[in-house]
Amino acid sequence: MVSKRAQKLAQAQDQSWDMIVVGGGITGAGVAREASRRGLSVLLLEQRDFSWGTSSRSSKMVHGGLRYLAMGDRKLTKESLLERERILREAPGLVERMGYYFLLPKSWMPWRMVMKLLLSSYDRIAGIKNHKICDTGELQSNFSNISVEGLEGAAYYTDAVTDDSRLVLRVLQEAEADEACLLNYCEVKSCTADDKGLQQLEVFDAVSLDSFNCSAKVVVNSTGAWADKLRQQRVDETRVRPLKGSHIVLKRGVLPMQSALSCQHPADKRSVFVFPWEGHSVIGTTDLDYDKELSSEAAISKEELDYLLAIVEKHFPGTSINQKDIVSTWSGVRPVIAGDKQFKKSQQLAAKNAKRKSSKKKPSKERRDHAVWNDKGLISAAGGKLTTFRVMALDVLQKAEQYIPGFKYARDDAQVFRGVDASKLEALKPIVKDEAIFDTASAFYGFKAADFLSESNSDELHAIEQQKYCLAHLRWALKHEWVEHLDDLLLRRTRLGLLLEDGASSLFSVCKTLCIEELGWSGERWEAELERYKNIWQQHYSLPTE
Repeated sequence: MVSKRAQKLAQAQDQSWDMIVVGGGITGAGVAREASRRGLSVLLLEQRDFSWGTSSRSSKMVHGGLRYLAMGDRKLTKESLLERERILREAPGLVERMGYYFLLPKSWMPWRMVMKLLLSSYDRIAGIKNHKICDTGELQSNFSNISVEGLEGAAYYTDAVTDDSRLVLRVLQEAEADEACLLNYCEVKSCTADDKGLQQLEVFDAVSLDSFNCSAKVVVNSTGAWADKLRQQRVDETRVRPLKGSHIVLKRGVLPMQSALSCQHPADKRSVFVFPWEGHSVIGTTDLDYDKELSSEAAISKEELDYLLAIVEKHFPGTSINQKDIVSTWSGVRPVIAGDKQFKKSQQLAAKNAKRKSSKKKPSKERRDHAVWNDKGLISAAGGKLTTFRVMALDVLQKAEQYIPGFKYARDDAQVFRGVDASKLEALKPIVKDEAIFDTASAFYGFKAADFLSESNSDELHAIEQQKYCLAHLRWALKHEWVEHLDDLLLRRTRLGLLLEDGASSLFSVCKTLCIEELGWSGERWEAELERYKNIWQQHYSLPTE
């Protein structure tokens, strides 16, 4: 019997595509979804796993960008806020509104009114009213053990939080429903245009270890921090500035909170967050230039760990947190676009002296809007953020239109996510004894939620160690969500590798059984996968060793 993956590989080679999307993070997923919804034939190729890069290692925030408004960029803020509200409506449970308390030092007294006006404008653009200036008493009632010394109070507003990797999977699910062909672990080695303008790709399949060729009328380079690598096959230009951000995840019950705390770091005055996520508290993020090889995963450094823990020492001096209180870490690389002036300046300096280091803006000062470049049928998109993936996709399609005969691009406001059949779900509710697990079905799977419940064994619909995941989620992922490796399952399809101690070692036995049953792995394959996973987790999701 031919596997689903083998069928897709054959289809990828046999069919001439309207569009090939390179990159399976949130940007590529968004492009595939919007293109396939409009009737284009779409092939998406991801060099690692879907959401492997930035899109599983972000700060999990679907935000409007309050600081952009403070910097005077109303256009970017409006775009982000409207998209935030759209996703909140379309993906309830997956994307959830969350309160933020922005600390106001007494030395900022004149800023009290400025912040009030800023938040009024922020909410007005979004079409909501959910902000206030609160005193230190309210801070203490919301954050136990917080020190209010030197504080006037806090500015309260709301943004949103999500599971970024599951958001990507939901968007990919929508694209696949419109007949997009999705393949992970397929690395594009080259992209050239033939004499007729058809884009020709050479691809390496890391699963079969074979190479193959495929073609399309237009190629979309949505590889994030890797965008320059593919684009430089067409133009001699470097535009992406990779910035590393790291987070630490505290064990459940350590520094518990219901809302996010936004504060300035005592060392450099950067904004850093302490926020609730998946029943845990997270501290992040750092913001550093990343000059290491992008092919390997980023990992938190000792300096970054100390930097983040300094936030607790400053604002929660009565709470002693050490390495035993940290369950995991994650580090990602953001594909930030260097501003035009900065880019020109660095190019001029490089021309004068290749060895001379050009001065750069501080990482936190770079803009977070996106850019789209058209290089003779290779459309590259980079920058932006989680919130605005749909807008980026629409900008890409607008530039791709000229390469696809008969395709007329029209910008619309159609939903990204199909609706959930509430009546079907309700009929299946009796088989789920854990109400929290029932609530996650629509959040995780959208229009496939009823399929998930109907396929699941009721004995596997119980929460794992106080988390919102159950064995049925693991089994579904193995059957339907393109899992090729154990790290796909524990770090991205579920986040159990981040939330349970020692990378979810307590689940290894049951995972072995499920992988053998659903993927047909041999005992030898399981042992190899387990060793691979342990190495990945220890090197990139645990505490720094030096």
